[in-house]
Amino acid sequence: SFCTLLEVMSDGERVEEEEEEVFACGGEVTEFDLGVGVLEEVVMCDGFREEQEEFFGKYRREFDDGEENKLCYTEIYKKFVELMDKYISDKMQNAGVHMESFLSELSQKDRSELDGDLWDMIYALTDFTEFKSMMLAYPLDSAQSSGVGLSIG
Repeated sequence: SFCTLLEVMSDGERVEEEEEEVFACGGEVTEFDLGVGVLEEVVMCDGFREEQEEFFGKYRREFDDGEENKLCYTEIYKKFVELMDKYISDKMQNAGVHMESFLSELSQKDRSELDGDLWDMIYALTDFTEFKSMMLAYPLDSAQSSGVGLSIG
């Protein structure tokens, strides 16, 4: 499942390097590269943002801006990770990505190879503090759409 990817992304330190685009001339496009392209399309689509907003609207009232984290935050966060995991995995599999191969190759990548906006956004899925910040940024009146959520760019 995509949780495996999230676990890989949460291991080690975040790499903070200046992003540099490199285009391979005549280089072979691997299945992993295609998987990354599909992953990027999945997280950029409106459905991904809408899933997040629906979730935030459902659970926003449980959160307050206090220093102490309530026990229910952990359970809500686990539900969020599971929802994002299922959404991303399903979309990638529907697009023809063989998840076992993709995750296997991902686990062999050095952390420095996984920098950039896409990987920062994926890493944020495994960061409780980031999740809580997004939840608190979502308006209490869920009829208002704030565009809060994870996105690239």
